[in-house]
Amino acid sequence: MGKTLTATAVMQLRDEGKLALDDPAERYVPELADVVYLRRDAARMTVWNLLTHSSGLPEWGPYSFTDDGHEITEPEVRRTIPGTALVLTTGSGNNYSNVGMISAGFVVEQASGLPFRRYVTERIFRPLGMTASVWNEEDVPRAHVAKGYRDEGGVRTSPKNWRIGATVPAGGAYSSVRDLARFVAMQLSAWVDRDRPDTGPVRRASLREMHIPHFSGPGRIRTAGPESPWLVELRVESIGLGWEIFSTCDFDRVVFKGGGQEDGYAGYMAMLPMSQIGVVALWNSGNGQAFETAEEALRILGHEGGRQTRAARPAPALVTAKQRLDHLLARWDSAEADRLFAPLVVDAISNTPSRADWAKMVRTHGVCRARDDLEIGNGFTNGHWTADCEHGRIELEVDIAQWSPLVVRDYRFGELPESAGDSGARGRCPRKPTPDEAKGAVK
Repeated sequence: MGKTLTATAVMQLRDEGKLALDDPAERYVPELADVVYLRRDAARMTVWNLLTHSSGLPEWGPYSFTDDGHEITEPEVRRTIPGTALVLTTGSGNNYSNVGMISAGFVVEQASGLPFRRYVTERIFRPLGMTASVWNEEDVPRAHVAKGYRDEGGVRTSPKNWRIGATVPAGGAYSSVRDLARFVAMQLSAWVDRDRPDTGPVRRASLREMHIPHFSGPGRIRTAGPESPWLVELRVESIGLGWEIFSTCDFDRVVFKGGGQEDGYAGYMAMLPMSQIGVVALWNSGNGQAFETAEEALRILGHEGGRQTRAARPAPALVTAKQRLDHLLARWDSAEADRLFAPLVVDAISNTPSRADWAKMVRTHGVCRARDDLEIGNGFTNGHWTADCEHGRIELEVDIAQWSPLVVRDYRFGELPESAGDSGARGRCPRKPTPDEAKGAVK
């Protein structure tokens, strides 16, 4: 999980003007100038590519973590970089790369003038009060070191800790749940819904930049299990800056980082930014289902009502526009429509619903009553909501221009399918019907 520390350090230095994310990575790590690109026309990798695992660098280099008598050195790692063949065209996709994040640690050293470990200790651990976070096992009080275990063929053994050395920017620090909770709280502070002095170790805008998708993978759908309230399970994985993101039927966005490859240990940090909730879990076993267990904890928290998602507030003009459109929905008024709809809507956008379309919708669906379920769409001046009609249900979407007087610059409406348990304008997944709904369907 130390990759989040590396990315945080890079963003600190970016905030201070000591580097830019679109700087060529070889400016700070000269050895990267001699990697073998897959294509002649490939873009040279940037610092941003290192943080988003899109550099094309392989997952690991040719060095060993399990040699008891040898700590991996920085010169050793740097010697392995020239001549490395990239595994994908830089910037064209993702390949999880510890080598890339180790290189990002070298960027921190070059841009700051400090050794990586010293920089993170002085600029991240100390300001956040992470007093238990250190780099070497011998720096932890002996009684506080959690011995790691693994199971092999039913036999439990305790492997020796890896000799991380200079590869530590990819992970390997020693920490505690309490310290990592401080780190997660700092990350969550970027999403507090109020303005206050920006005094943290990293600018809040930079933290938010780390938590948003920079690369999104394909969505995956499978049949939901019997314990799930959903008919299907949806999962979309994305890559942020040092963090990973997933969206499911349960959550709009989970920002997380897990580590489960080191013998004897596993760890997981996850955040629900809009709910201001974080989860930190550490295991002293490498065989546990770390990711599944922590995600189930998030799911239970949501279903049991402990999670209160903070809804973004729509622009006041958007609320007013909805009210006026709701009146038109209940009773058409040509004069009000002329005042509300911008000429651009009527005259220049051919796919905008016309008055004839509106009249047809009313004839088809009968009297409609709008719900109070306005949701913000693409920005605070775009929103959508639903209306229950005599014959079916419709969704309306509107974009407003905050001119004076208020005008609607674009609007759309369309029929929504009816389904048991469908309670929102744009439910991410269909819900299973309740027992009562199921009985009604049988009747």
